Amino acid sequence: MRLSVPVVLGLPLAILSALLSNGCGGSSQGPLDQTNGPGGPAPSDPLSHGPGQATGDDSGSPATDPTLSDDGGTTLPFAVGDAGKVYATLPFRGLAMAGAEFGASVGGLFNGTDVGKIPGDYYYPTSDLTGGPGWPTSASGTRIETDLMTPYYLGKGMNTIRLPLRWERLQRSLTATSSKVLTPAQVVATFNATELASLEKSVSTLSGAGFTVLIDIHNYASYTNAAEMKANQGGDFIGSKNVPNIAFENLWIGLSSLYANDPKVVFDIMNEPNTPTDPDNKPAGYEWYLAAQAAVTGIRSAGANNLVLICGNDFAGPQNFVAGGSSDPLKDIKDPANNYAFEIHDYPDTAYGTADNCTTGSGGSVQTVLDNLKTFVSWAKQYKVHALLGEFSAGISTGAGGSCETAIQEMLTYLAQNPDIFIGWTYWAGGAGFGSNAPMNYALFNPGKDPPQMKTLAPFLQ
Repeated sequence: MRLSVPVVLGLPLAILSALLSNGCGGSSQGPLDQTNGPGGPAPSDPLSHGPGQATGDDSGSPATDPTLSDDGGTTLPFAVGDAGKVYATLPFRGLAMAGAEFGASVGGLFNGTDVGKIPGDYYYPTSDLTGGPGWPTSASGTRIETDLMTPYYLGKGMNTIRLPLRWERLQRSLTATSSKVLTPAQVVATFNATELASLEKSVSTLSGAGFTVLIDIHNYASYTNAAEMKANQGGDFIGSKNVPNIAFENLWIGLSSLYANDPKVVFDIMNEPNTPTDPDNKPAGYEWYLAAQAAVTGIRSAGANNLVLICGNDFAGPQNFVAGGSSDPLKDIKDPANNYAFEIHDYPDTAYGTADNCTTGSGGSVQTVLDNLKTFVSWAKQYKVHALLGEFSAGISTGAGGSCETAIQEMLTYLAQNPDIFIGWTYWAGGAGFGSNAPMNYALFNPGKDPPQMKTLAPFLQ
């Protein structure tokens, strides 16, 4: 996304601002499970980078929606089982639960002069939102997303949650991790204890409910240090003097060691790299290839064989996966576990994931996104690799035009037609910070009434 709007939870513009600066964050047209069950590759069963992706099938009963009971508690009139069961042909099907990345822009500008506070500036999914935006309370007054949102998504057949967070909050300084490769314990010792505890609690709650969790460093291939925040400046690209590739490698050595070989955790190493500066005399996208390779190397050195997701360069646009394109160098990624997939983002609306019209305009159209997906598939078949559609949406409100619903229907149909390439999808996005009018939150305030977007997703979750 080309816009960079700071986010402050609770303000009237919180929903729009969050969507603009922290959500989609880009589109294919421009900036902008892992399960042990059938069809879901576990870390001990690496993805085979060749045709013939395994699929599974299981039937699930239709579920009704959660509602608020008279005493403020939650009534769940459906049975919630393990979401790791396969309801469709692609193993990963779900959405992002935003919140921990709020309060910072694409370019690394933070709302204030520090990383912010929980929950006023940001929050982790399933955490206590007291003091955050207007949101219904449960009997206990806490864990609203656990009481309402996660059972709703589970009941619809979703099995995957993408969990975005900011690197700067987990690791407040890179000084100790920028000169040499460290041991996992040494890296973990540099993590902020409060932040790490919040992340671990969120991952534990979501995976315990049955979701596969995609831990997503939502930083656009940059990092903002404390001095830059204090001066209200943006950050530095990975590969720069202040953010060397070895710091990124160490980050993932530490993180991966905490979840090594957990079948419910996937490593989504970086959201939408925003074209970090390439070394002299190297092709476009070469620096992101170097950084991504460093992360993969670090993860495997920690003994973690989990699935690794590698976003494409230039905001993860699928059209960049062509010969000479800014994501083409990623074809040379080497993974000793052979358990990785590329991540692409593709928005059909006219404003890079921030509009309700999906016909023509600056963002794209139904045909544009399909053409972009076809471009990626051609490249992926050449190099025998897999992919996850990590972000897409059908407008930012329940009043989005029918063209948006048609677009995601055709997109997901195309994914299902190419199971040798695609391993699944995660919709952008749900989360308390987006408020009651956001499509993925709508049914919680209107019991029994799914938004058009969820109705459109439904056939791909059964």
